[in-house]
Amino acid sequence: MAALITAPLAFAACNHPAVVPDDEQDNKPAEAIALTRAEADINAGSNAFGLNVFRSINAADKVDDLFISPLSLSLALAMTSAGADGNTEAQMRSMLGFGDVPNAEMAEYFRKMTEALLNLDPKTTLQIANAIWTDKGITLKKGFVADVTKYYHSEANSADMSATATIDAINQWCSKHTNGKIPKILDYSDRGLAVLLINALYFNGTWATQFTDTFEGKFKALDGKGVSTPMMRYTRNIPYASDGKWEMVELTYGNGGFAMDLLLPVDEKAFEKAVCTLDADQWNALTGALRSREVHLEMPKFKMEYEILLNDVLQALGMKDAFTGAANFSKMSESGMCIDFVKQKTYVDVNEKGTEAAAVTAIGMKATSVGPSSTIYFIADRPFVFAIREVSTGAILFIGQKTK
Repeated sequence: MAALITAPLAFAACNHPAVVPDDEQDNKPAEAIALTRAEADINAGSNAFGLNVFRSINAADKVDDLFISPLSLSLALAMTSAGADGNTEAQMRSMLGFGDVPNAEMAEYFRKMTEALLNLDPKTTLQIANAIWTDKGITLKKGFVADVTKYYHSEANSADMSATATIDAINQWCSKHTNGKIPKILDYSDRGLAVLLINALYFNGTWATQFTDTFEGKFKALDGKGVSTPMMRYTRNIPYASDGKWEMVELTYGNGGFAMDLLLPVDEKAFEKAVCTLDADQWNALTGALRSREVHLEMPKFKMEYEILLNDVLQALGMKDAFTGAANFSKMSESGMCIDFVKQKTYVDVNEKGTEAAAVTAIGMKATSVGPSSTIYFIADRPFVFAIREVSTGAILFIGQKTK
């Protein structure tokens, strides 16, 4: 699961799976993706961002189970940052690890990685899709639309964002692009957005060497209690590393182009402490030290669904202005807007055959200024106060509130 959380964040955007070639190509080992020095710097910064988010969520929520997709999150945020300017853009780029890399280089990096990722392993299904929904009262700038269409292959949709049918259509889009694993990202309470930027990611890979020995074992939960759990095991040569704090093994998929890394703290009582110090340097040192060793591996089969609102985490990591009235998305639209929410839903199923995983990241934007063509939405689908009064005098006859 760690590989899916912190896999090289070489982000790309496409809405179709890799094409399965003939048998000879199908059995061809994966070729390394060659990055320039500038591209490698972007990649390293993106890895650090993914680990920062993972570590921050763990420290804030103290959750038992956690599963996020930095790839999906970074794609959605990068697409949004293409419409930002001034301090808003600088904060977003710094947090994402893009630094001072020119937009043209960053966009070209995404285009290059699109082709590389989708053709990396013909035995693995990989789908990445991006889309933008814009309320009919909002006009996006042509330059922004051209960039996200060219480099992120994003769909562009104009719709009545106050309509329940639009929410249904967005949720259907998510389901379609995650093989039904994320059937819903928005609720009807999310109606009235100015703009929605969304990414969907779907991964389905089979182990290069599948598990044939399954058994009923016990998994020791964070509270120390043993829980009966379906397990799987084998003994064979696989990449292994240890730095005294963590042990890591690598399990490959398909032709070796994708892998899952498993990490265990050496001190089994110090899991939370170990996670809070797991940074990019430690991660890079572990993956760099992986060497083939004979390993007896036992691990649980499991399914997990996870959902999180990332507003607080991203603001704590430095992306502050984008959520406030100080937001500057003038490259996206003349309409004043700020980010209302950044939410992500994920799904993962790990079993003896392989791994199926999906993620959807949605970035909802609301208007901060109302121009002559803007539509005001009053949606009483949350607690409200009501009164009955006499009109000419304003005398209130009755007053109450509805909260449930």
